[in-house]
Amino acid sequence: FRDNTNGQLLNRSEPNMIESTTYNALNPTKVLVHGWLGNTQEKSGVCSYNVKSYFKVGKYNVICVDWKQYSTDLSYTVATIRAKHIAHDIAKILKRITYNMTEGVDTLHLIGHSMGAHIVGFVGKELANQIPRITGLDPAKPRYKNKGPEDRLYITDAHFVDVMHTNSAKNGFEKSIG
Repeated sequence: FRDNTNGQLLNRSEPNMIESTTYNALNPTKVLVHGWLGNTQEKSGVCSYNVKSYFKVGKYNVICVDWKQYSTDLSYTVATIRAKHIAHDIAKILKRITYNMTEGVDTLHLIGHSMGAHIVGFVGKELANQIPRITGLDPAKPRYKNKGPEDRLYITDAHFVDVMHTNSAKNGFEKSIG
């Protein structure tokens, strides 16, 4: 959040989780999810880079999902299995901060990089027809390439799904899924 450059921890077990932060339901909300082996502290990572960019152009709530304990200590295969569990936790938090998807939902934008793109897709599946926009940044190809729409990011996971493909020659998804 803007008032604290180091961010504010959203502790999901705290009863007044949102009330104790600078979250403003009137501001658009961006939810950023890093990929496997990523974290929210990387200077050039999806979170740090985008937080600064959003704050330069307007008033936003920016939530960085830090799932590094599941992305760095586990094998890639185990992380793919846990992706749906991480998405479930994100969905629960989104329900909570939007008062069960009734406030501030119309400006909600989920952004995921690599495996994080599939995680935000799973959030969209769980909150069916409620997420306005998802952006997948180089959705991960390994272990997702041959999966069906229910097991990866897909065009129906939000009202609008856009995907940036910049690494399809290596580990990024090759076919259009947004």
